[in-house]
Amino acid sequence: MVYKIPKSVLSRELHKSNDRVTHEAIQTYHDIINDFMETLAESASTVRVNSERKTLKGNDIITALHILGYE
Repeated sequence: MVYKIPKSVLSRELHKSNDRVTHEAIQTYHDIINDFMETLAESASTVRVNSERKTLKGNDIITALHILGYE
């Protein structure tokens, strides 16, 4: 099952800077964030499987971020 962050949540975040934001920008941000979340979840799941565990831990997510090139 794929979970996605609602556009309304992302829209609120984008509007916090008091800038005007187009619907196209919100849609683009939404697509990028959801793609990133899916990639991160897949990578973290791979870390978990390689560790021979059934439960995903916070460290798996941190390790996945490092694997994806984030510090």
